[in-house]
Amino acid sequence: MHRAFLLFTTKMLFVIFFSIFNLVTTLIFYMRFFLFLYIASLFFEILSAQNLVPNPGMETTTGCGGNGALSQATGWMNPPPGFVVPDLYTPCASSGNGCSNFNPLNGMGGCSNPCQGNNYTGQLAYYTSCPNCKEYIQKQLSSPLVAGTTYFLSFVNKLAPFSRYGCNKMAMYVSVAQPNQASNQPILVTPQIQGGMNVDKNNWTQVSGTYVATGGENWVTIGVFDNNTGLTIFDFGSSASACLLANAAAYYLVDNVWVAPLGAGAPPACGANTSCPIVLPIELVYFNAGYEDKVVKLKWATATEVNSDVFIVERSYNGESFEEIKQISAAGNSSEHKEYTVTDEWPLSGLSYYRLKQSDKDGTFKYSDIKAISSQDRAEALSVQPNPADNYIDVIYDIPQGGNVTLKVYDMLENLVYSNQLNADIGYNKTHLDVSEFKKGVYFIYLNNAERIQQIKFVKL
Repeated sequence: MHRAFLLFTTKMLFVIFFSIFNLVTTLIFYMRFFLFLYIASLFFEILSAQNLVPNPGMETTTGCGGNGALSQATGWMNPPPGFVVPDLYTPCASSGNGCSNFNPLNGMGGCSNPCQGNNYTGQLAYYTSCPNCKEYIQKQLSSPLVAGTTYFLSFVNKLAPFSRYGCNKMAMYVSVAQPNQASNQPILVTPQIQGGMNVDKNNWTQVSGTYVATGGENWVTIGVFDNNTGLTIFDFGSSASACLLANAAAYYLVDNVWVAPLGAGAPPACGANTSCPIVLPIELVYFNAGYEDKVVKLKWATATEVNSDVFIVERSYNGESFEEIKQISAAGNSSEHKEYTVTDEWPLSGLSYYRLKQSDKDGTFKYSDIKAISSQDRAEALSVQPNPADNYIDVIYDIPQGGNVTLKVYDMLENLVYSNQLNADIGYNKTHLDVSEFKKGVYFIYLNNAERIQQIKFVKL
């Protein structure tokens, strides 16, 4: 009886011990976990605190924004005395393309995803109806800059999709005293960082650089710090907005303002454009294809080009599978009528299909309508596929009357390397030719029937 009691007591003590052990182990795990979360949160608070611009993305507001409502973004203002005031875009603002609507995804400036968060500001950089009129956004830093310290300055901006004009010199100026603005005229100072020509309506463009502080700088101001005579102006020709302001202005959106010691982190990257349609870089006036003698001329014209990169002409034998045959550089940025011409020296026999791929510098592209033409539209029709060739070629030709034709191949030294008599049908014909034993170089094919001699060259790889 006594031994049984001792055994029972011992077992209970082991159970209690292991229960306490497991409890302590679990408590230690959770204490470590929460300590990790606490340290991580402190780290990110410290990292974000390195940005001396409070409310850098205008996310903290006292209202729904709107026309001239910059001050509703906590801490943000325009330079005194406040004659012209930038706008604030928020999701709760009214929608539509009229002058009183400032919703980011459907407002006066057009649809534009914020760089980060939900909000951004809009301001005039150039205005045709008001000579030299400028708008600025401005904020006091959380602490003054320290003399001799290198700082990283940055902001992102985008030309509003509905803006008719674009310009250069969107910039940031940090200063000891708060800059004032005389009426609506430009603040003529030398900014620490300044952007070039920006006519991108799809992507946020970062303007950034380093600055060694003289000490005491406590204000950041963003805008264009020059007269109109010092600007380069780009005219798109029109605007899709019903607001007269958008039709007469270079109107820029601004987000994600950053002033921090160099090496203390970097501003967050902008999110993807997930909600707004892409503003295509090229306004195509026409695209045509037609025979001129033995070749096909591809001609097109543009009314405007914005950040355009290249034009690629593609060809197909069936209207479905296309291959690139020509590439030509685009104008880049142009508000003038531009005309382009390329030549397809070796067009296909029978029907050929052509289309134009219009591409800009960020990879955005669009295809033109497909143009179909027939080799019957030319006086003589002879082609080789593939060209250049490695082992085999197809000699493709059209003849107006059936009968015997002579196919001869000469090398560059006019040596006859192949000859054959063929029985051809009226119209489309194709002859398969083994060239695997030909030496590398350029060869000339002559096709002779009762009416004419046709010539074409190909390259043996």
